[in-house]
Amino acid sequence: MSRIHLSRLQFKLWLGVGIVVLIGFLALQFDHHRTLRQFMLDQVRDDARTLHTVLLAAHRVHYLTPSGDPSGQAGFLPSPAIDRLAEAVQEQIPSALRFSTVSLRARNPAHQADADEIEAIRFFERTPEAEDRLVALNDADGQRIYHYARPIWVEPACLGCHGDRAAAPPAIAEHYQGGFGYRAGELRGILSVRIPGASVERRTDAAWLSSVLDHLLIFPLMLLAGGILLQRFVVDKVTRLEHAAHALAVEREVAPLPCDGHDELDELARAFNRMSVQTLARARALREERTFLQHVIDGIDEPILVIGLDYQVLRMNQCARELMRTIGLAPNAFRCHQLWQGRDEPCGDARNPCPLQRILDTRAPCKVVHHRTDKDGRERSFEVAASPLYDDDGHIVGIIEASREITERLHLLARLEASDQANTQLTRYDLLTGLPNRALFSERLTFAIEQSRVQGDELAVLIVDLDRFKHINDSFDHSDGDRILKRVANRLRGLFAPGDTLARMGGDEFGVILRGLRGSDQVIGVAQRIIGAFSTPFELQGHNLVLGASIGISRYPEHGASGDDLIRNADAALYRAKAGGGGTFDFYTEELTAHAFEQVLLEGSLRQALAEESFVLHYQPQLELNGERLHGLEALVRWQHPELGLVAPGKFIPLAEESGLIVPLGRWVLAEACRQMAEWRDAGLLSAETMMCVNLSTKQFADHELLELIQRSLRESGLAAGQLELEVTESVMMRASDQVIPQLERLRALGIKVALDDFGTGYSSLSYLKRLPFTKLKIDRSFVSELPEDASDVAITKAIIALAESLSLDVLAEGVETARQRDFLRVNGCRLAQGFFFSRPLSAVECERYLAALAARSTTG
Repeated sequence: MSRIHLSRLQFKLWLGVGIVVLIGFLALQFDHHRTLRQFMLDQVRDDARTLHTVLLAAHRVHYLTPSGDPSGQAGFLPSPAIDRLAEAVQEQIPSALRFSTVSLRARNPAHQADADEIEAIRFFERTPEAEDRLVALNDADGQRIYHYARPIWVEPACLGCHGDRAAAPPAIAEHYQGGFGYRAGELRGILSVRIPGASVERRTDAAWLSSVLDHLLIFPLMLLAGGILLQRFVVDKVTRLEHAAHALAVEREVAPLPCDGHDELDELARAFNRMSVQTLARARALREERTFLQHVIDGIDEPILVIGLDYQVLRMNQCARELMRTIGLAPNAFRCHQLWQGRDEPCGDARNPCPLQRILDTRAPCKVVHHRTDKDGRERSFEVAASPLYDDDGHIVGIIEASREITERLHLLARLEASDQANTQLTRYDLLTGLPNRALFSERLTFAIEQSRVQGDELAVLIVDLDRFKHINDSFDHSDGDRILKRVANRLRGLFAPGDTLARMGGDEFGVILRGLRGSDQVIGVAQRIIGAFSTPFELQGHNLVLGASIGISRYPEHGASGDDLIRNADAALYRAKAGGGGTFDFYTEELTAHAFEQVLLEGSLRQALAEESFVLHYQPQLELNGERLHGLEALVRWQHPELGLVAPGKFIPLAEESGLIVPLGRWVLAEACRQMAEWRDAGLLSAETMMCVNLSTKQFADHELLELIQRSLRESGLAAGQLELEVTESVMMRASDQVIPQLERLRALGIKVALDDFGTGYSSLSYLKRLPFTKLKIDRSFVSELPEDASDVAITKAIIALAESLSLDVLAEGVETARQRDFLRVNGCRLAQGFFFSRPLSAVECERYLAALAARSTTG
């Protein structure tokens, strides 16, 4: 977590509050100044209206005053009177305004309208309903002024002087030429008032400055209040969260953060409290796991290093640390070439090839030999075995190196190569067992065929493969596997005549040439003795290990005329013997060749079927034994072949596994099962608790897109993660535990359930139960079929149920076919079951009818 600089955070928050307050202050002042200006203009308008009222009243008073002088200007308000009235008004209205009454047909030139006033008169002529008009103008000097105009309409009383000239008083008719001919209601002129803009602005600014001083007291208080609130409700909470995060970063115990409120920071504090508990728990578990792993590699007496892509040593065992101290390297800053070669540049020449670079080039484990000279000048050689180190996404992030000294071994090889006998031993015999190797076996087989052709007798080739030998290599060290192979070779040596040949073909496979045969009985007897030789367990580290053997047999001349033909046909027979479960032998037949051809054709059809989506799913119900309520459905794939009809999975699933087609097929099965489950759920045929069970194979776990595929299938179908159950077999766990375990842990983290199928039929089941996040055990049908008569099956079944209960796992029995089996399982605590007693696997249409009937029965019941 990046460090939060609280001083900067406080500065930013206070700055933000200050900017907001400042913007608000400026916006308020701008708006207030504009409002004040409008207020001042409205006040000026009111002053002008008042002036209009005063003038109009004065005019009427003057008009109504009787005059004894008929030659006087009766009914006329002379200009001196207007001027005196203006002075009086100016004293009462301090707006610096200038006013006059103007007209287009003025009798007095002083009252003749100018251009601005003419425009105002025209305005009132166009809009007689307007009461007044106020506009901003510039005067002749360019100064800003406000021009106010109010119309003067002709009233009936005005017609005495402004109507027909002949009817006007003689003094007016004789004195003036214009201003006659008006009618009542006609526009006589306007009251024209000019207000200097500077006067309005001064009054506006004075009022505005007065308000600014008040606001300058209010807004700092708002800033202070806002900052205090931010400090109280944001900064203080973030400070506590930062201190707790720093403590958690170094894995110190963290006191729970207070989170009594309901805002986002309180929710964040609650989430942090949950995270801290989980993080510290994971950190403790990780430390314990690292400590355990360190103890494991420290127990190996050869240097082991974990090396990054920059050649930096990331981890080492005790033996490597002792070597490091001997050389004098700093424990936290050295690279692999400094330890192995004592130099600063990486390895990479012919004498010392770089295993890291080789793995990056090939993405495969490798072995290289390094040579170095000691301080005393002694040449020493080391075999460095390196394996790639992958991250969760399958990218190489380093290598794991183990080094062992092979100086003496190379010296021995050098001495052996110096003589023909040693050369022959190395090139024609297996170094581990001392038996002939494949090359010498082929030479002897060619010679034996020639002799049999001359003598007219038969010979047989037996290919022997050990059953379950891989379990030894997976569970023990490879050196333990080598010891077992030596003991196997010693047991087999005593089973053959002096003229026969026993060879190690490679790995855990042996070859036998039987000569001088006169029929099949001799071959069968030898095969039976070989199988019987494995009935006695092999002792290894205090454990008794039972191995088996499978044998493929071909005969000359019936099954081939050359050594290659005989070996190839014996291999084909061996494949069939192992496919039958192992522990037996089988002779080659031409049907095996036909079967191999059929497999090739079947694989082509399988690829086409995937492209054309010729697969269908059948569903077998899983029921609760108490009440027989539906618990789930297991999706089982079937191949709808256009010619062969419905092909059973046992015929095409192994082929799909072998060819790699199981990965796209598994993707389709998962997506279709989720889609069908969602359809039945939406139709009301399934409850929210019903699960869909889908089987996963070994190669699917090697698919890096598996997790994304499962999430996408759930998302597109709308199913909850808890409604999907994935089934894996013990054989899957045995063959790919390094790939399976991380994938299963991610699936369980999503809420997806995981069932262990065929429980009890594999090897080291309990160790996997301890390590893996299973939610259910499935009792294999081989233990259920003889219940309750077979005492062994009864004991095994009870033990599995008790084990599941102690581990808080569900347990489901497969292959239930009778009521007695159902009753036994129910009485002994097994809650779930499936099998033909309840229902065979059903097509989608049949399953829909089954679900509808089940729903109807539960409703009526």
